[in-house]
Amino acid sequence: MTEHPGLRTPGRAIREAREGRGWSLADLSARTKIPPPVLTALEADEYHKVSGALYIKSFLRTCAAELGLDSEEILALYAGSSGSESSPKGGPDMVWVEDQVQISRIGLPWRSIGLTGAALVLIGLGVLGLTRGCGGADESPQADGADRASTAESRPVPRDTSLVSLDEPAVATPASTAKPDAGDRQPA
Repeated sequence: MTEHPGLRTPGRAIREAREGRGWSLADLSARTKIPPPVLTALEADEYHKVSGALYIKSFLRTCAAELGLDSEEILALYAGSSGSESSPKGGPDMVWVEDQVQISRIGLPWRSIGLTGAALVLIGLGVLGLTRGCGGADESPQADGADRASTAESRPVPRDTSLVSLDEPAVATPASTAKPDAGDRQPA
């Protein structure tokens, strides 16, 4: 931008205040955390080199506050020199119009995944319960050795009637009622 002696711009006001304090661009940059190339562009009123109107206003406000200038006056000078009283509302060439931007959820739908997983686990447990019965110890085909022994003791054991037990007295059968042969001895 060409300098006119009588025209006061935001960049000229900031540069004059900085030089009046004896600060270099590096000094102002260290105090405001604004990079020196951005400060150079602001002081030269080359706003097209800065990201956008929001950043320009923020940098001008920060520089004015640090240099003891009236921030509102500097912003008014910027609005007058840039030809805009406020930020643009969006024209046909705007890439991002704030009213039209919708932010959608990014990432996996963890709630849906969790609910589906829990439902599958419950269904699996239900099917397992129906196929294995109600889960009683007597119905379990995989009972361990101790369970088998306790269930075997509680059930009556069928006895083979053809075998004679030594603990029980012998019962006479029709074949044993016959008279003994001479070779057979009677117990005394």
